[in-house]
Amino acid sequence: MQQRPMQQTPDTDRTPRTTQYDAIVIGAGFAGMYLLHRLRDDLGLRVRVFERGGGVGGTWYWNRYPGARCDVESMYYSYSFSEELEQEWEWTERYPSQPEILRYADHVADRFGLRGDIEFNASVRGADYDAGTDTWTVTLEDGRRASASYLVTAVGCLSASRVPDFAGLDSFTGPTFHTGRWPHEGVDFSGRHVAVIGTGSSGIQAIPVIAEQAAHVTVFQRTPNFSVPANNRPLDPDEQRRVKAGYRELRAEARASASGVVVPPPLGNALDLDEARRTAELDQRWALGGTTFMGAFEDTSIDESANQISADYVRDRIRAIVDDPAVAELLCPTNHPIGTKRICVDTGYFETYNRDNVTLISLGDKAIERITPHGLRVGGVDHTVDAIVFATGYDAMTGPLDALDIRGLDGVPLHEEWAAGPRTYLGVASAGFPNLFMITAPGSPSVLSNMIVSIEQHVDWITDAIDHARRTGVVRIEAERDAQDKWVDHVNEAAQATLYPRAASWYMGANVPGKPRIFMPYVGGVGPYRDICDAVAEDGYRGFALTRAARPRPAAGTRHLVDPEIAPILDVFPPLQLSPDTLPLVREVPRAPDAPDPQALFPDITTTERWVPGFEDNDPEVRVLHYEPKSRTTSAASAVVWIHGGGYVLGAADADELLCRRIATETGVQIVSVDYRLAPETRAPGQVHDCYAALRWVHEQAAELGVDRDRIVIGGASAGGGLAAALTVLARDRGEIPVSFQLLIYPMLDDRTSSTVDAHPHAGEFIWTPADNRFGWTSLLGHEPGGSGVSPYAAAARVESVAGLPPTYLSVGALDLFLEEDVTYATRLIRAGVPTELHVYPGAFHAYDLVPDARVTQAYFRDFIGALGRHVNG
Repeated sequence: MQQRPMQQTPDTDRTPRTTQYDAIVIGAGFAGMYLLHRLRDDLGLRVRVFERGGGVGGTWYWNRYPGARCDVESMYYSYSFSEELEQEWEWTERYPSQPEILRYADHVADRFGLRGDIEFNASVRGADYDAGTDTWTVTLEDGRRASASYLVTAVGCLSASRVPDFAGLDSFTGPTFHTGRWPHEGVDFSGRHVAVIGTGSSGIQAIPVIAEQAAHVTVFQRTPNFSVPANNRPLDPDEQRRVKAGYRELRAEARASASGVVVPPPLGNALDLDEARRTAELDQRWALGGTTFMGAFEDTSIDESANQISADYVRDRIRAIVDDPAVAELLCPTNHPIGTKRICVDTGYFETYNRDNVTLISLGDKAIERITPHGLRVGGVDHTVDAIVFATGYDAMTGPLDALDIRGLDGVPLHEEWAAGPRTYLGVASAGFPNLFMITAPGSPSVLSNMIVSIEQHVDWITDAIDHARRTGVVRIEAERDAQDKWVDHVNEAAQATLYPRAASWYMGANVPGKPRIFMPYVGGVGPYRDICDAVAEDGYRGFALTRAARPRPAAGTRHLVDPEIAPILDVFPPLQLSPDTLPLVREVPRAPDAPDPQALFPDITTTERWVPGFEDNDPEVRVLHYEPKSRTTSAASAVVWIHGGGYVLGAADADELLCRRIATETGVQIVSVDYRLAPETRAPGQVHDCYAALRWVHEQAAELGVDRDRIVIGGASAGGGLAAALTVLARDRGEIPVSFQLLIYPMLDDRTSSTVDAHPHAGEFIWTPADNRFGWTSLLGHEPGGSGVSPYAAAARVESVAGLPPTYLSVGALDLFLEEDVTYATRLIRAGVPTELHVYPGAFHAYDLVPDARVTQAYFRDFIGALGRHVNG
């Protein structure tokens, strides 16, 4: 059960209590929601999200102005982390409106149960880092405090709305509005004379809608902007089905692209084409609509002459749309190359100036002198209006962070560290601020991209970094100044190779007086940026200083924690000390001569050796041992596909004969034990493919075997438990064979546990050690464990979602190296709504059931058989 922050202490206690979490997230927009899901549901962390608004959605919670709409197509402005979510949500328009996006955000929050860990109407006053404890303490406006090892800002790039400091603003007697803080109840402009100040993205969207309602609209244009038509339309159901069927490929293409959007490829360099071909291409892009217009030619953003071709085309379009030639010229941008400010996407914006109730006043070099009680004064002329709408933009990218008063090492505020301009490493961290991560901050593609794609990439990367730190004993992760300086230089060099710095845009901070002029986003492209971030992680988080806590094993070891009844086996079971040299020797260790005879103990079971077809046509056949009760109690019994252990490098199906016979005897099930190929001779996914071949054989031969196809169980112990979990995920994803139950006995689930050989203070000292674990995973994967890109069909804990998996039984010993990864996996299953039975046995190390007469082993087997029996007989 999640613990809520404690209430503020009584007045008699001046020091507010501090609630502890593993991670604190600021902001519950699309970034904050996804991060909460990843940290809480995938890593099992205690997470608290503080959101100053009254609901989820971030940008789309606040920006409710008339005409608010996304400039990325709805089918791509959506999460990709959940296939079920992708398939179930139905968008209604090509470009989604603010209300529809907010409904989507609410649906996500409800579907994944996020609201219980989000505190709404909770404004953060400040955050302070304590180097002594390596924790962040967040202080809320009401004085309450919360602390955590990690602080992540998910405050968005465009959440600090900005109203210029106009003289006389407070004297205006009518209502004023800002597009970024629009009243939730809406505004009725009927019969009013309205002034709109600003013709950026929000103004261009709002003006046509306000003009349809107001008696008159006077637009005060400070700078004309390029805009292309959205050509919005309702989404056809067949189109949605086609996109959904190809989502996997489309998402991969978007992630590898320059902007995170799948667009038609450029025709080539504009300067290499004749005028007819250029015009035809631009005509086609104009008709298509949206920001894909800027992708017509490869040289538009880097060559001034090429850029002029597209700019002239749009200016000619404006002149053709607007009836009054003088007004048309005022609307034609001339002070910046097209695309160097984010190109706007509109619905009837330029057409609006053909209305009788719309007047354009282009300020040019003139400024608004002051706000008067009844309007605005420009050039000595008073303009009387009833209401004023400020579409004046935001203190972009840095403004939301500056507002938080974040203080790092030695109490240095972030805004002081960034006084000369923002400085980050990869756009996710800043030197001097350990354990602080920032989503889509300066130095990342962020506002130059499909934000959802960039958000997911950052959240996944940050989640992996936190997971790596926790698993390797890292208590502090901090960007190194040298790496940060080199990254800032690279970001600037990339920008200077383009035309972007030519514009006085909010990309440069130019819309805020006194703000340093530095190009903030990374123009190198979403795909290349992702590759850079992945390479940093794969290289042990190159450019980050990682500080590990001293975690020495207690001087007396952990022997005193071992259950006394199983402790004696530790004196006769030698350490494996696996290596390429010792592996052949360990494999040749003979079976103990005094080992019990499985057939004598459980004679009522027949055993048949079979060879079943491999996973693919060219794969070798797979050997299985088929255990079947001699007398069936039902015509169609349940069957268990059983997978033996051995760290992926040892063992065989024959080694589990005693266990398989006992299970079959006590439950009446049939068992098919898989003799899968071992590592390192066979790398992943060869092992899970062998197991799937056995599962498929059971399913296909069910009638002949007398097996109920709807009651096929997958189970295994140790590495076999890990393979069982991976096989269950594979079966779910392929959708060919239903699995009714999974039995995971101290399963080996997560390669990241072995990304260090440091001793765990209370687990993993006996039987299967961190060093053995590292050897096993390295043998299976063919490379060092713990990096990115490991398939969930090799390490089941890597699966993005456990939703839809079958009911699960999982047990592990409290001294087992796999304790943490197993409990985390069980927690994920429970949170995903999967019926899960979890047992943790005190004093038990890995493979403690080697001592069959111990009470802890008897309890384990009783629980295990009981769970299976309830399933197959229930």
